[in-house]
Amino acid sequence: MLSNSSNQSNLGETPQKRVNVVLIECYVEIKSKKGIHLVVIEEREFERFPPFITWALIAANIVVFFAEVMDPRILDTFAFVPAYLLEGDGFLKVSSVITIFTSMFLHADIIHLLSNMYVLWVFGDDCENVYGRGYFTLFYFTCGVGASLLYTITTSSPEIPCVGASGALFGVLAAYAIFFPTRRLYVHVRYYFIPVPAIVYVLFYAIFEFLYTLSGINPYIAHTAHIGGFLTGIMLSIVFRVTTRPRIYRTKRKWW
Repeated sequence: MLSNSSNQSNLGETPQKRVNVVLIECYVEIKSKKGIHLVVIEEREFERFPPFITWALIAANIVVFFAEVMDPRILDTFAFVPAYLLEGDGFLKVSSVITIFTSMFLHADIIHLLSNMYVLWVFGDDCENVYGRGYFTLFYFTCGVGASLLYTITTSSPEIPCVGASGALFGVLAAYAIFFPTRRLYVHVRYYFIPVPAIVYVLFYAIFEFLYTLSGINPYIAHTAHIGGFLTGIMLSIVFRVTTRPRIYRTKRKWW
């Protein structure tokens, strides 16, 4: 799932050649070759109404992915390239700003897509029920913008395109930890389900992203984008919780 920056001249070439991309990877990694399958199951659900926005985002990502398969030029056109954001006189280019949003619906392969959509399916519905549909939509895309902007100002390779929803998803994870900090999650690691409080689970991955950034490991994964989405999600969720004081009540455990 890593990109190779040695072939940057491929950008804009024949449709059959995909652009080199920095994957804004999802925090859940599925390593089938090693037999590691990391699955997260919630003990409870907070659902006041059907999470139509979450479902719509998942559906849109799937449709766009199949469009990518049919026409790989979509990646060339709609991936976010940090170097294009500020050009010439230093003013924001409208076309590059648009790709901040379109890149959130692009994925490099089926595993990248499925892992991201799994996270959105597990954690997005609860956050949507706290925020409400309108605010959640604004929250989701704002986290994606925060992810892209932080990556833009920190990357040493701004010419490499970025794709993936993980920046926005790290914002969703941050919101989940703030709204449901003590909710028990069951994490499937190899052959066991391990109960973990939501805030511990989310902080675990956030800390790893900071460590990855400091160590320089996997330089072709946009770790600072993850951090940008996470920090944006924290700030927005704290402000929302303090100013609106949403009613978050304890729900029944799932039947299992």
